[in-house]
Amino acid sequence: MGKNKRLLAALVGEDFAGMRAQLFGLSGRLGWKGQFYPVQRNFSRLSLFLLRHLPLPLTLLFLKKKLPVLPKETAMIISVGGVGGWVGALLAHAYHLPIIQIQNPRASFFRYHFIITCEHDGVAGKNILSLPTALHGITSEILENEKNKWQVLLNPMQKAPFLGVLLGGNNGRYKFGAAEAQKLAEEIRGFLEKNNGQAFILRSRRTDEKILEILKAQLQNLPVSFWEGKTENPYKGVLACADILCVTGDSVSMLSEAAATTAALGVFPLKGQSKKLEKFHKLLFSTGRAQAFTSDMKPNIFQPLDAGEKAVREVKKRFRL
Repeated sequence: MGKNKRLLAALVGEDFAGMRAQLFGLSGRLGWKGQFYPVQRNFSRLSLFLLRHLPLPLTLLFLKKKLPVLPKETAMIISVGGVGGWVGALLAHAYHLPIIQIQNPRASFFRYHFIITCEHDGVAGKNILSLPTALHGITSEILENEKNKWQVLLNPMQKAPFLGVLLGGNNGRYKFGAAEAQKLAEEIRGFLEKNNGQAFILRSRRTDEKILEILKAQLQNLPVSFWEGKTENPYKGVLACADILCVTGDSVSMLSEAAATTAALGVFPLKGQSKKLEKFHKLLFSTGRAQAFTSDMKPNIFQPLDAGEKAVREVKKRFRL
């Protein structure tokens, strides 16, 4: 493969924020131009079975019409997740392109030239690179730019410590209900009363409106601001400006991006269980990069935990870029 720094990569995955962050994070760090092709959940059970298990030449006979048309200058496929990985492998076969898969594809590893997973996925192989955290595009340069842009807007009184709270929500393994919201509000209130600081709470697409209502009611008359999705998303600004970050434990992507900053990181537990996520939490705790979020957390400057550059070096080595 030639050393074209503006190589065009087709980014294939379901349209979730965490998956987009990983796709664009890798392509951006590599200096590639990424074109996102969202995988729609309009495949029948039979189609999904074919995508996952049938040899690619046979699958192509049945599902070719469902594939997007790629520009002729496309030089690489980057796919993410299960369904995204299955569609990405079929695209790579159809267009005779190399493919990089992010996350365990839960299908034959031989379909992919290179696979990048997290250590908590527990998979290994000659074409697999396991990283401690998820891929993303958060770098020190981006954080510096975002801090200059958002610092006054997010914390106009420049109160310290500045607490950034990143909220996830219900998923297949965890539940963010009223009890968890009440507990989180208690910890935030205690933190602000002890430290005379400022807090900014940021929702995600999975955050239920009832959670925000509880937090607003419990934290009224305190120096707390909320982003409700009606203005420009200050997510990167919160990462850049916070002295302490509190992140709900349901999101590997948000925790990985928070760990790439220098802020103290607190993980707020939700109701539920996931062996993989619990393993990831333990890694963050064992390295000293994170702790359970409580009102007693103190600001400190930490060494960022970010394996993105390792992934970039390995991709360049394997594809001779």
